[in-house]
Amino acid sequence: MTPPPSATPHVLILSGDSILAAPLPAPSAAAGPLPAAPRAFMRRPGPLDAALAPILEALPRRAPLWFFLADAWCQTLSVPSAQLLPLPPPQRLSALAYEAEPFSAIPPATAATAADIAPLDAPSAACRILQAPSADIDAIRRAAEASRHPIAGITHPALLSPLADPDGTPLPDPPPFAPDHATVLLQSLADLLRAGTPPPAIHPVIPPSPLRRVLPAALAISSLLLLLVLLAELILPLADSRLEASLADRSELAAQLSALRNREKSLRDQADALQRDFDAALAPRLGLAALRAAPARLLAALADAHDTPDHALMLRSLTSPAPYAYDIQTWTLTPAHADALYAALAPRLADAGLLLAPNGLQALSLSSDGGPWLASYHIAPDGRSSAGHGGPGAEPPSFSPAPATPGRPVELQIPE
Repeated sequence: MTPPPSATPHVLILSGDSILAAPLPAPSAAAGPLPAAPRAFMRRPGPLDAALAPILEALPRRAPLWFFLADAWCQTLSVPSAQLLPLPPPQRLSALAYEAEPFSAIPPATAATAADIAPLDAPSAACRILQAPSADIDAIRRAAEASRHPIAGITHPALLSPLADPDGTPLPDPPPFAPDHATVLLQSLADLLRAGTPPPAIHPVIPPSPLRRVLPAALAISSLLLLLVLLAELILPLADSRLEASLADRSELAAQLSALRNREKSLRDQADALQRDFDAALAPRLGLAALRAAPARLLAALADAHDTPDHALMLRSLTSPAPYAYDIQTWTLTPAHADALYAALAPRLADAGLLLAPNGLQALSLSSDGGPWLASYHIAPDGRSSAGHGGPGAEPPSFSPAPATPGRPVELQIPE
């Protein structure tokens, strides 16, 4: 906390059962009123912070405070420079606290330490060390915190005296503080502060009040929330416009997708229609090819059917009364052989797109059973024969004997 310009620093000297308090005088070279004599207070029994409380309440508000602990342990020790050189300043004080422990009887863990260290260019360095119990420092801190006074420093009267004379010769420790030396002590502190070389001191940190600890975080959170609100005011309209544009684009894409699906269905329907037309146009060509191959298949089927072990069948004639239509006459010993010939020819001719139909069975009556027999068949393309159907799975017709008629010589007529 920075004091206002009108707040004059004050000095409190704790010596025995008395507490001396006085404002910091003007430096020796400055023109001004003579230093005021310190005001003495008797230290009340009890904790140190309770004894300081009424004294600090009587001082000007927010005036910086210097404390001199006249009864604290302060002594000059010689420490090897090589022990302190590698250490940064905070760690040097920790090392000096361990060096002073045998003399101050204050454990380093519970000691507050300040020191005036001579230059470390010699093998040994003179160190004037101040040690005070941390409990006393905490009591001073609590009293200053309660009265809203910042602590400028806690030091010892001996730390105002130089460690060595101008030629570098170490000087002994000054004599113990006496109350009549208070005016000189105040003037020496004022001169050092004016020269910008304050004495080594303990600087306890006064923690901020709970409100002050919470206030920065609250301000930061409030600023963040305000920033978020401003960003929301800027971003939300932009996000809304982008969302509306995205929805419009999505609707347009949905319409395009629907149109594409309708187009796809139409194309599929057209493809199906074209396939049907293609199949319809190709069917006659396939049937014509089969019909053109029918004569060869008919002759092969006749050759296979007449090749019987008992020679019961013999071809009499094969004529073609119309394109892709044929009449067959064959000699057979029994009507059963005529039925067998039908059963053998009909499936093979059906594969070629032809239908086989019986056209009569004539008995020649040359033997006792009326045989031989002349069986007639008619072959026509599928759907053009008026006779019975001879396709696969059809029941073979049963030839009925007919009166004998004079036959003609066997002839094989095949149209070119």
